[in-house]
Amino acid sequence: MGFATDGSFNSDPGDELKIVKKDHPITEELKEKVKIHKPLAQLMTCNGFQGDADIIAIRADNEKLVAMSVYEGGQINKRGHQTRHVNIWSHSTGWEMITDEGWKLIEHSVLYALGRIPQAVIQKML
Repeated sequence: MGFATDGSFNSDPGDELKIVKKDHPITEELKEKVKIHKPLAQLMTCNGFQGDADIIAIRADNEKLVAMSVYEGGQINKRGHQTRHVNIWSHSTGWEMITDEGWKLIEHSVLYALGRIPQAVIQKML
């Protein structure tokens, strides 16, 4: 994340993401728009997104910029599951400004990548 198709760097200040894949386990229990930073902080994004990855969220102020994506076509891990790659928006300068909603999105992303989606989401799916 962070590089445009022309090789430039997408890292502009922002504070809100728009969830575009609302039925994904990462985005369960979250609103369509998630305030992720307070105050504004750098968002790592990419444009010209292509391939088999699913787009999870985009910048709320620029729908051409992907801020979160998931790729599930990785190798098989030791437990017999395909590995998952989750790209998130975080920039090294913005961690201290992440909101509670932003941390929830990060937590869901990490748990999903590890194959351990949050318990509340699992219960909803049963």
